[in-house]
Amino acid sequence: MIQTQKRSAANIGLPVDGFLPHGYTATVMHPTHQKDPLYERWRWQIFAITWLGYAGFYLTRKSFSVAKIGLEEEFGYTNTQLGYFDNAYLWAYMVGQFLWGVLGDKLGPRRILLMGFLISCLVGYACGFAVSMGVFALFGVAQGLAQSTGWANLIKNMSAWFSQRERGVVMGWWCTNYAVGGFVATALAGYAAQWFGDWLTQMASKSYCSINCALMASCAPTATTG
Repeated sequence: MIQTQKRSAANIGLPVDGFLPHGYTATVMHPTHQKDPLYERWRWQIFAITWLGYAGFYLTRKSFSVAKIGLEEEFGYTNTQLGYFDNAYLWAYMVGQFLWGVLGDKLGPRRILLMGFLISCLVGYACGFAVSMGVFALFGVAQGLAQSTGWANLIKNMSAWFSQRERGVVMGWWCTNYAVGGFVATALAGYAAQWFGDWLTQMASKSYCSINCALMASCAPTATTG
């Protein structure tokens, strides 16, 4: 909420307390420090939804890392072979960071996020039925592209609701999502593997959990297109 006040000064881009030509007036902005309760509520709802959304990406991101133990024992894959998946994933993730950031500006972050979440869930589910390392590598590319939709577009959404003055503190707390998400996802993957008795099944089962996070994060309002 901003109030304006007229003074006898020049409105020509110079400081108000400077020496200005005669006959000009400047508009001085005075904050009233009043906050709209509805706007404040929306801001922190956006914070919570986007935090949960990025943490939710780790449900499918960490599945393969945990499943490596079982895959090595069950199928006899070497560390080099298992590294093919990680290599494919990381290259795709790197390329996707540039791609989805640009498309998020053009198409809107919500559309990109929803697409990325759903693809990540589908790939995570499909990995539960794959047995060939070549197929795993292809899924690694798809998963990397899907996972890379998250960061740039969620940050874009957050920046529309929080000013530059407060972003340091806000983003410091918001960035705890990947630490908490990674910890919880790893623990759930291990628990799911014990529960189902199968490392591949846990990869498929966690995709169902990710869908809920996908729907929540993609429905978050944004001040930009999409």
